Amino acid sequence: MKELIFILFSLIWLQDISSPVGIWEFKEDNTRVEIKTYQGKLTGELISSDNPHRKGEKEILRNMEFLEGKWVGEFYNHKSKRWVQAEFLVKEDILFITCKYGFDTKNFHFYREK
Repeated sequence: MKELIFILFSLIWLQDISSPVGIWEFKEDNTRVEIKTYQGKLTGELISSDNPHRKGEKEILRNMEFLEGKWVGEFYNHKSKRWVQAEFLVKEDILFITCKYGFDTKNFHFYREK
């Protein structure tokens, strides 16, 4: 019984499943995104941005859900004007986003607003 409790505690400790719900800021261009629940999944809507290429965009994260031990979903790439697969990891007050472009990947990080 003690071994089972230890294993369960270890799995919880090793895997941070913190929710990404909240307001996040990408400091490089002051892009602010609000992640919230919509129709059973998480979505990220643009609140504001100093990036002129982001003007007019509303939804930049969609279909976010917790699957197989990690947050996955889609990120809108304004340069290519398409949705790309992404993984999301919340560590304390930082949201790490890894986007996959075929064989290439791009990493971003947003900070939780307090």
